[in-house]
Amino acid sequence: TRSPWTLPGNVGLAVDKNAKYVEVKIDNETLILAQNRTEIIENAKVLKTFNGTDLLGLEYEPLYNFINYDKKAHFVIPADFVSLDEGTGIVHTAVMYGEEDFELGKKFDLPKKHSVNEKGQFVDEVTPWAGMFVKKADPLIIEDLEEKKLLFKKEEIKHTYPFCWRCGTPLLYYAL
Repeated sequence: TRSPWTLPGNVGLAVDKNAKYVEVKIDNETLILAQNRTEIIENAKVLKTFNGTDLLGLEYEPLYNFINYDKKAHFVIPADFVSLDEGTGIVHTAVMYGEEDFELGKKFDLPKKHSVNEKGQFVDEVTPWAGMFVKKADPLIIEDLEEKKLLFKKEEIKHTYPFCWRCGTPLLYYAL
Protein backbone atom coordinates (compact mmCIF):
# COMPACT_ATOMS: atom_id res chain seq x y z
CA THR A 1 0.00 0.00 0.00
CA ARG A 2 1.03 3.61 -0.49
CA SER A 3 -0.95 4.60 2.62
CA PRO A 4 0.07 2.46 5.62
CA TRP A 5 -2.53 4.21 7.78
CA THR A 6 -5.29 2.41 5.83
CA LEU A 7 -4.03 -1.06 6.81
CA PRO A 8 -5.94 -1.22 10.14
CA GLY A 9 -9.11 -0.64 8.08
CA ASN A 10 -8.41 -3.44 5.58
CA VAL A 11 -11.42 -5.64 4.79
CA GLY A 12 -10.48 -7.28 1.49
CA LEU A 13 -7.82 -8.07 -1.08
CA ALA A 14 -8.46 -7.37 -4.76
CA VAL A 15 -6.95 -9.24 -7.70
CA ASP A 16 -7.19 -9.14 -11.47
CA LYS A 17 -9.34 -12.19 -12.22
CA ASN A 18 -7.88 -12.41 -15.75
CA ALA A 19 -4.23 -12.38 -14.65
CA LYS A 20 -1.91 -15.27 -13.90
CA TYR A 21 -0.64 -15.48 -10.33
CA VAL A 22 2.19 -17.51 -8.85
CA GLU A 23 3.08 -19.00 -5.53
CA VAL A 24 6.79 -18.44 -4.91
CA LYS A 25 9.26 -19.57 -2.29
CA ILE A 26 11.90 -17.19 -0.94
CA ASP A 27 14.06 -18.59 1.83
CA ASN A 28 11.44 -19.96 4.26
CA GLU A 29 8.58 -17.74 3.07
CA THR A 30 5.83 -18.57 0.58
CA LEU A 31 4.20 -15.63 -1.21
CA ILE A 32 1.56 -15.11 -3.87
CA LEU A 33 1.83 -12.38 -6.48
CA ALA A 34 1.02 -11.66 -10.12
CA GLN A 35 3.18 -13.73 -12.45
CA ASN A 36 4.53 -10.70 -14.32
CA ARG A 37 5.58 -9.04 -11.01
CA THR A 38 8.11 -11.73 -10.05
CA GLU A 39 10.95 -9.38 -11.07
CA ILE A 40 10.44 -7.56 -7.74
CA ILE A 41 11.68 -10.67 -5.93
CA GLU A 42 15.24 -11.91 -6.07
CA ASN A 43 15.89 -15.66 -5.99
CA ALA A 44 12.21 -16.55 -6.10
CA LYS A 45 11.39 -20.15 -6.91
CA VAL A 46 7.97 -20.54 -8.57
CA LEU A 47 6.08 -23.40 -6.94
CA LYS A 48 2.73 -23.06 -8.65
CA THR A 49 0.97 -20.97 -11.32
CA PHE A 50 -2.77 -20.33 -11.31
CA ASN A 51 -5.46 -17.97 -12.59
CA GLY A 52 -6.70 -14.94 -10.68
CA THR A 53 -10.13 -16.58 -10.56
CA ASP A 54 -8.61 -19.36 -8.45
CA LEU A 55 -7.95 -16.81 -5.67
CA LEU A 56 -11.48 -15.42 -5.54
CA GLY A 57 -13.25 -16.09 -2.26
CA LEU A 58 -10.15 -17.28 -0.43
CA GLU A 59 -9.94 -15.98 3.12
CA TYR A 60 -6.79 -14.53 4.67
CA GLU A 61 -5.51 -13.45 8.04
CA PRO A 62 -5.39 -9.63 8.12
CA LEU A 63 -2.37 -7.70 9.35
CA TYR A 64 -4.52 -6.12 12.08
CA ASN A 65 -7.68 -7.20 13.91
CA PHE A 66 -8.53 -4.02 15.82
CA ILE A 67 -12.05 -3.62 14.46
CA ASN A 68 -14.85 -6.14 14.98
CA TYR A 69 -17.01 -6.49 11.89
CA ASP A 70 -20.64 -7.53 11.75
CA LYS A 71 -20.29 -9.31 8.41
CA LYS A 72 -17.76 -11.32 6.48
CA ALA A 73 -14.42 -9.62 5.82
CA HIS A 74 -10.90 -10.56 4.74
CA PHE A 75 -11.43 -12.47 1.54
CA VAL A 76 -10.24 -12.07 -2.08
CA ILE A 77 -12.41 -10.28 -4.64
CA PRO A 78 -11.96 -9.22 -8.28
CA ALA A 79 -11.40 -5.58 -9.24
CA ASP A 80 -10.86 -3.85 -12.58
CA PHE A 81 -8.47 -1.30 -11.04
CA VAL A 82 -5.79 -3.81 -10.00
CA SER A 83 -2.51 -2.84 -11.66
CA LEU A 84 -0.05 -5.42 -12.90
CA ASP A 85 2.56 -2.70 -13.53
CA GLU A 86 3.51 -2.06 -9.91
CA GLY A 87 3.36 -3.73 -6.53
CA THR A 88 2.33 -7.37 -6.30
CA GLY A 89 -0.84 -7.38 -8.40
CA ILE A 90 -2.84 -7.84 -5.20
CA VAL A 91 -4.42 -4.67 -3.84
CA HIS A 92 -5.26 -4.05 -0.19
CA THR A 93 -8.79 -2.69 0.18
CA ALA A 94 -9.99 -0.34 2.93
CA VAL A 95 -13.51 0.54 1.82
CA MET A 96 -13.94 3.61 4.04
CA TYR A 97 -10.86 5.42 2.65
CA GLY A 98 -11.02 5.51 -1.12
CA GLU A 99 -13.68 5.92 -3.77
CA GLU A 100 -12.75 2.80 -5.76
CA ASP A 101 -12.44 0.77 -2.56
CA PHE A 102 -15.84 2.01 -1.35
CA GLU A 103 -17.56 1.07 -4.61
CA LEU A 104 -15.89 -2.35 -4.50
CA GLY A 105 -17.06 -2.77 -0.91
CA LYS A 106 -20.65 -2.00 -1.91
CA LYS A 107 -20.48 -4.47 -4.79
CA PHE A 108 -19.21 -7.32 -2.59
CA ASP A 109 -21.01 -6.35 0.63
CA LEU A 110 -17.82 -5.77 2.59
CA PRO A 111 -18.21 -4.31 6.09
CA LYS A 112 -18.11 -0.53 6.33
CA LYS A 113 -16.73 0.52 9.69
CA HIS A 114 -14.26 3.30 10.40
CA SER A 115 -10.87 2.80 12.02
CA VAL A 116 -10.36 6.59 11.83
CA ASN A 117 -12.53 9.42 13.21
CA GLU A 118 -13.58 12.62 11.38
CA LYS A 119 -10.49 14.43 12.72
CA GLY A 120 -8.25 11.95 10.88
CA GLN A 121 -7.20 10.22 14.10
CA PHE A 122 -7.32 6.52 14.81
CA VAL A 123 -10.31 5.42 16.89
CA ASP A 124 -9.84 3.93 20.36
CA GLU A 125 -9.98 0.32 19.07
CA VAL A 126 -6.76 0.90 17.11
CA THR A 127 -4.92 0.71 20.41
CA PRO A 128 -1.29 1.32 19.44
CA TRP A 129 -2.14 4.56 17.63
CA ALA A 130 -5.48 5.60 19.17
CA GLY A 131 -6.01 9.36 18.90
CA MET A 132 -2.99 9.84 16.60
CA PHE A 133 -3.33 11.64 13.26
CA VAL A 134 -3.05 8.90 10.66
CA LYS A 135 -0.26 10.42 8.57
CA LYS A 136 1.90 10.70 11.71
CA ALA A 137 1.24 7.02 12.37
CA ASP A 138 2.50 5.88 8.94
CA PRO A 139 6.15 5.40 10.03
CA LEU A 140 5.02 3.69 13.25
CA ILE A 141 2.86 1.25 11.31
CA ILE A 142 5.76 0.46 8.99
CA GLU A 143 8.01 -0.06 12.03
CA ASP A 144 5.38 -2.34 13.62
CA LEU A 145 5.14 -4.45 10.46
CA GLU A 146 8.95 -4.70 10.31
CA GLU A 147 9.15 -5.81 13.95
CA LYS A 148 6.49 -8.48 13.35
CA LYS A 149 8.31 -9.59 10.17
CA LEU A 150 5.18 -8.82 8.12
CA LEU A 151 6.78 -6.24 5.83
CA PHE A 152 8.14 -7.69 2.63
CA LYS A 153 9.53 -4.53 1.08
CA LYS A 154 9.71 -0.84 1.92
CA GLU A 155 10.52 1.79 -0.66
CA GLU A 156 9.84 5.43 -1.46
CA ILE A 157 7.23 5.85 -4.17
CA LYS A 158 6.49 9.23 -5.66
CA HIS A 159 2.78 9.63 -6.33
CA THR A 160 0.16 12.32 -6.12
CA TYR A 161 -1.62 12.88 -2.83
CA PRO A 162 -4.39 15.39 -2.14
CA PHE A 163 -3.58 18.43 -0.01
CA CYS A 164 -5.78 21.29 1.12
CA TRP A 165 -5.19 24.23 -1.21
CA ARG A 166 -5.66 26.67 1.70
CA CYS A 167 -3.53 25.25 4.51
CA GLY A 168 -1.41 22.60 2.80
CA THR A 169 -2.42 19.73 5.10
CA PRO A 170 -3.02 16.23 3.71
CA LEU A 171 -6.61 15.35 2.89
CA LEU A 172 -8.12 11.99 3.66
CA TYR A 173 -10.75 10.19 1.63
CA TYR A 174 -13.38 9.44 4.26
CA ALA A 175 -16.74 7.78 3.60
CA LEU A 176 -19.68 9.46 5.30
